[in-house]
Amino acid sequence: MDQKANQNAADEQDLRDIMLPKEEQEEEEDPTLIRWMLSMSPAERLAVLQQYVRSVHSIRDANPTS
Repeated sequence: MDQKANQNAADEQDLRDIMLPKEEQEEEEDPTLIRWMLSMSPAERLAVLQQYVRSVHSIRDANPTS
C-alpha cells in the first residue's frame, strides 16, 4: 500500500474506534458511511454531527416522556 492508502486505512480505523464500542465494530461496520465521513473536512464532519444532535433534540422535545 502507498502512504495515502495507509493513512486512509488508519483514519477509517480511528473513526470506527470513536463511533463504535469494540464489541460492536465487527458487526456494525459500514464502509460506505466511513468513506463518506472521511471524504469530508473536519469542519464538514462536525457540521453533520451537529445537525444530527439538533435533530435528536428536536425529536426528543417534540415527544416528551412525562
